[in-house]
Amino acid sequence: MARSETARCFLDKAGRRANGTLARATSVLCTCVLLLLPVTSPKAAGHHAATGRAAVAAGHPARFSPPPQATHARGNWRRAWRGTAIAKPHLRQSGTGNHRFIKHDRHRGHPAAVPPPSGTSEHLATLAHRMQRTTPGQRLPGPVPRQILVLLDQEQPTSLASELGRTYGLERIGSERVSLLRARAELMRIRPGRSQEAVLTALQRDPRVRSAHPNQRYVSAGDVPGALELAKADHLSREQRDRPGPEASIPQYAPRKLSLPDAHRLALGRNVAIAVIDSAVDVRHPDLRGAISRAFDAAGRPDATPDYHGTAIAGIIRGHGLVHGAAPESELLAVRAFRANGEAEGPTTTTHILIAAVDWAVRNGARVLNMSFIGVHDPALQQILSAAHQNGVVIVAAAGNGGPTAPPVYPAAYPEVIAVTAVDESDHRYQYANRGSYIALAAPGVDILAPVERGGYAYVSGTSFAAAYVSAVAALLLESDPNLDPRSILELLTTGAEELGPGGRDDDFGAGRVNAYSSLKLLANQLSAKRSD
Repeated sequence: MARSETARCFLDKAGRRANGTLARATSVLCTCVLLLLPVTSPKAAGHHAATGRAAVAAGHPARFSPPPQATHARGNWRRAWRGTAIAKPHLRQSGTGNHRFIKHDRHRGHPAAVPPPSGTSEHLATLAHRMQRTTPGQRLPGPVPRQILVLLDQEQPTSLASELGRTYGLERIGSERVSLLRARAELMRIRPGRSQEAVLTALQRDPRVRSAHPNQRYVSAGDVPGALELAKADHLSREQRDRPGPEASIPQYAPRKLSLPDAHRLALGRNVAIAVIDSAVDVRHPDLRGAISRAFDAAGRPDATPDYHGTAIAGIIRGHGLVHGAAPESELLAVRAFRANGEAEGPTTTTHILIAAVDWAVRNGARVLNMSFIGVHDPALQQILSAAHQNGVVIVAAAGNGGPTAPPVYPAAYPEVIAVTAVDESDHRYQYANRGSYIALAAPGVDILAPVERGGYAYVSGTSFAAAYVSAVAALLLESDPNLDPRSILELLTTGAEELGPGGRDDDFGAGRVNAYSSLKLLANQLSAKRSD
């Protein structure tokens, strides 16, 4: 009797247990069926799929919303999801902003390494390349038609400009005081019916006139219509741009080639002002926030479209995001001297604007001028660059991108200027770079990741970008010894450079590729020897 009662109790318990299991299984099955029902609205289905993909792409755990038809089963769905999460106690949520999950080592109790959010490297592979190139045989821009730039000593009366206008049939366009030259720059237009050559000759012979020259035009080093392969996917997502911490930087070959990691243990460019005389710099770019110490607009009229060139140069020198600058603690002076005229025509400027830009930069403490643009020989511009050089300012310029048979370009070919050519990761000369006896040094300038307009990024190639690296290295030397003059800077750069040619200086690479650490060590040895004396 006892055995039969025991058996009956066992069967009753088993039946209840089976009924409970069946009920739970039925509930889960119904939930799954409801979740798998097709969404009647394709638009709604696309919204939910896009929401999931966006969450994953942004580095957040996907929050899979049930389709609209399954909202009545939302409670069961949430409980099922929570049950899955609770079943994995080795996962914990970290932080409130990134919502990442860190996997713990169950045996040791230490969090395993978590890689930075994915997506940045894949996106960088899609960035287009912007290559500087002057079309073979293309002539550099000439002067602005019928405009003459007249320099008058500042001791001359202000009425002299009007008197010259009446005498030679000139219309006064503008006037700038040039402190560096102790002069006034008067921009004049020749009135109709007068010969430009005759008027220019007469002004040059007038004893009251210091100099008179055509108002020359300049372009960015090789940025001529059709010379750039424009990027189609320059922009990283906000999450990729704003991600803090060391993982934000992207490895580049240029810092390694220049020995910048070692050099930065000795100098970072502190208290050294570098003037970027170029197109407008995007001061709101994530890599340049807070990097600009002062800015000056010498060009005046606003740009027709944003230009990338000035932003790229500034980022190579002073960037602090995905791109780490070569002189990361220098003071950047953003001098807008070029006007972006639209895609049909590259950014341009004139002698009159450049003189005002250089004068402002030197008056505001610039120790280095970066001039990544090209033009023809221009005595008026050479005057002010010579004056800046005599005042201890280092002038660095792009050697040009017209190819190995192209003639010299200016300001790079002036004796007061350090002309820089570009090399790639294998130390081959950039295929479109100029060559010649005026080239002083080489630096990386091919496939350089740089910030560009509208908060974007692109790979850029050209001697402009090589010049930016040399300007930055000059700032590192000036931090170590602020008393260095331009000739001493050039000597340190050339002596510390790594030879790339068959031996000694050559027309392809100058003295060789700049090595920041070697030049800084040379300087340190010189300073040590002076102290011991």
